[in-house]
Amino acid sequence: MGEELAVLHEVAAGGAAVFVAEMARDSWEAFRSAIARFMRTGAQSGADEERAEEELRAIEAARATLLGAPEAQREEVARRLEGQLMLQLAMFLRDRPAAVTALRELLVSAQDAEPGVVQHNRVHDNTSSQIIISGGPLHTSGIAFGAPGELP
Repeated sequence: MGEELAVLHEVAAGGAAVFVAEMARDSWEAFRSAIARFMRTGAQSGADEERAEEELRAIEAARATLLGAPEAQREEVARRLEGQLMLQLAMFLRDRPAAVTALRELLVSAQDAEPGVVQHNRVHDNTSSQIIISGGPLHTSGIAFGAPGELP
């Protein structure tokens, strides 16, 4: 039993830290969708679905608290929210042991999507149109325009 509690604590603490970090990022909506899927892990009844919705509402309320905090207090608010979310996740995981694996997978996918990921795009034969870049700033070593066959 003690080992199970240690695992729940470890996974819940990791989850809470990632949840709070993601709350302040532009990618929150995508991450929130992943949280919603995670919260429905092991749901077998309408009551389970309602609990998942309650958990999501609590997480959204935590995000609103974080984003509404004055900049000077945001770090302290984040620490407090992380502790609250750790308890929330630990209780959720206690009731749905199958969700431990799902949370671990969610955390791995969040780490894989960390800022600083390099994405390379090549656009060919794009005539009479525009290229729109979204999702953050563009850092480039160069953008080349030219007729087909002229670009490397």
